[in-house]
Amino acid sequence: AARFAPAIKVNGIAPALIQFNPDDDEAYRRKALAKSALGIEPGAEVIYQSLRYLLDISDAQLVGICQLADYSLSPEAVAALLKKDDEEGFQPCSDEVLAHFLAGLVLHKRGRDESRPPLPVEKRLTNNIILKKLRVAFELKEDDMHAILKAAGFPVSKPELSALFRKFGHTNYRTCGDQLLRNFLKGLTLRVRD
Repeated sequence: AARFAPAIKVNGIAPALIQFNPDDDEAYRRKALAKSALGIEPGAEVIYQSLRYLLDISDAQLVGICQLADYSLSPEAVAALLKKDDEEGFQPCSDEVLAHFLAGLVLHKRGRDESRPPLPVEKRLTNNIILKKLRVAFELKEDDMHAILKAAGFPVSKPELSALFRKFGHTNYRTCGDQLLRNFLKGLTLRVRD
């Protein structure tokens, strides 16, 4: 893959970089980028593409889901997100778009609780936040999470899984790595699309 990059992009190499976590230092970031075939941090774009495939939704449905989170996304903006990165007019998915899409997805799947004020939408997404949003949206219990990861060939222990959902700064908090998130998306896709 490194030999052909960036002319040919492969989406099947794992583990691969998705995005850096806020606590990753500069030395780690340089090292990870040097190991990456493309030498970039793909970020929200990779998650967005995976979710579009997983959900198999139309452009209009995507716009509607974002509107549930009070976010306006024009049909032109959606078309730009769907272009390949070497096409004119391509626009990568930003954290802002993905955050609103995930917030809207929770409302789309579960409905709005009128008795509670809407939660603020995150400005910077981490893998932990993405994992948590997907868990809530798909109403996944602990056993479901284990089954999804096991189906993807990436089983984790109960303590490892619960640590991913702890509040940042908690003594048992664990950062969700890119490999775990990729495998979770793979397992969730197998569950939803089969």
